[in-house]
Amino acid sequence: SLAWTPDGTRLLSGGNRDDPTIREWDSLTWQQVGHPWVGHTSFITAIAIHPAGTLVASASEDNHVCLWRPPDQQIITTFPHLKPLYSITFSADGRHILSGGEDKIISEWAVPKNANSKASFHSSIL
Repeated sequence: SLAWTPDGTRLLSGGNRDDPTIREWDSLTWQQVGHPWVGHTSFITAIAIHPAGTLVASASEDNHVCLWRPPDQQIITTFPHLKPLYSITFSADGRHILSGGEDKIISEWAVPKNANSKASFHSSIL
């Protein structure tokens, strides 16, 4: 899975079953930025970046959505599913996450009000 930041300066990649991490890449140098983001336990099937670039959501075959804070690569919260997930997106206003997977159900999750800080990807490298 791949996802660009809104400003195009970073690319996020999702790992496989052997390395279920998210990696952040600088699009000018193609060098990895920081350490891998650790939290999933199986293949990361989809990544979505908040419209403001302040949050990341990831979906996995481990049946969970993780909501991340980019500057410190920490999980803010997780949302469980009954089966593996294959797609994820933020709503246009960034207030909700929608996910879908093997259970053929589209789930809608509210982004916690305290989750959206003003820090984005650039803050993580300053």
